[in-house]
Amino acid sequence: MRAHLVGALALAAAALSSAGCTPSCDQTCRRLFNCESLEVYGMTEDTCVEDCLYQEAVYERWDDVELREAYQESRRCVADATCEDLAAGVCFDETLYPY
Repeated sequence: MRAHLVGALALAAAALSSAGCTPSCDQTCRRLFNCESLEVYGMTEDTCVEDCLYQEAVYERWDDVELREAYQESRRCVADATCEDLAAGVCFDETLYPY
């Protein structure tokens, strides 16, 4: 389920997607942790932000535009999705979170 949470975290900022903005890792994680229906399995909001920033930095170092855009889209999805949709894994993307 951690993979679903991490996947959802990347998408949490989707609420800003209508403006074309990608939510920050702080916004994404805050969104996820405000959903009581998501199981976080001991993960803290701080750990969520750290993991999100780390993954973002990895994609930047790879210089993979397609992967970066997919990661940003996943965070926009999290922002736009309902908590129930997030719990169902609607924003989870296996290519971004293969574990």
